[in-house]
Amino acid sequence: MIDSEYICKSYREGMLVKEIANQLGCSMASIYRILHENNVQVETNNKKPSAEHRKKNSEAQLGMSQEQLISNPVVFRLGLVSKTDSA
Repeated sequence: MIDSEYICKSYREGMLVKEIANQLGCSMASIYRILHENNVQVETNNKKPSAEHRKKNSEAQLGMSQEQLISNPVVFRLGLVSKTDSA
């Protein structure tokens, strides 16, 4: 069974869909389907997730606005936002 939590986390951390699929021995279509089912925004040109996509996914995942994310020391320490996100 494919671990959807691992797939979403890996993608949010910057792994390419192709890299995740190769690592797990499954198709890219399966990875895209799992990301879609978990409401993870995916770059359509198969590039690594941009800072904007990571920010939107962090907000959606945690149910917090960008201002709340930036001011939360735990979220900041986990690397879900950076100092550049606050600019």
